[in-house]
Amino acid sequence: MITIVSNRHQILYSDLITHLKRCSHPSINRIILREKDLSQEAIIKKIRMIKSIPKLKKIPLFLNGPYELSETFGADGRHYTMAQFESLKTMPEFPVGVSVHSLEEIEGLNQSPIAYALYGHVFSTACKAGLSARGVDNLEVLLERSKSPLVVLGGIDQKNYKCLYQKGCQEIALMSSAMKTSDPKAYLSSFEAPNRPNI
Repeated sequence: MITIVSNRHQILYSDLITHLKRCSHPSINRIILREKDLSQEAIIKKIRMIKSIPKLKKIPLFLNGPYELSETFGADGRHYTMAQFESLKTMPEFPVGVSVHSLEEIEGLNQSPIAYALYGHVFSTACKAGLSARGVDNLEVLLERSKSPLVVLGGIDQKNYKCLYQKGCQEIALMSSAMKTSDPKAYLSSFEAPNRPNI
């Protein structure tokens, strides 16, 4: 499964809404709308536009950004930084995702009913220039210790994603590579689903 993280500034061939529409694919598990520089009024308009498109309406949409933390503004859920999540006085009634960067943070969320934890960045990426990648050596431990679905992010592309599945990861997140491609449907189709153990 794949989580798409938006970044309209990286889209070279169309506008954000058109590009996300072209990203609709059976492998997409959710979209994180990450347009933090937009005003609250502008982000509400984007959410309404996304939710007006039948193909996108079916995909869970999580809002990420500095907006009122107790609101979704029409999205299906919210994505928080760890600091934002810890500042909440009560657990929201809507689905929640949280960015994590360590085993300690992952284990700290195990008692919270979150929809997923987003861990990164595992590979070097221009979005985190100057910061060392966390790598994949301890990924198996992180996956084992996390009681919530752990989504892996950061520098993932067609050349390196399979090693994440080999480590046991069931879901990856794509931002730059998915935003920059001129053919999202073909690009996303190139990612094979992970092999799941027989039950």
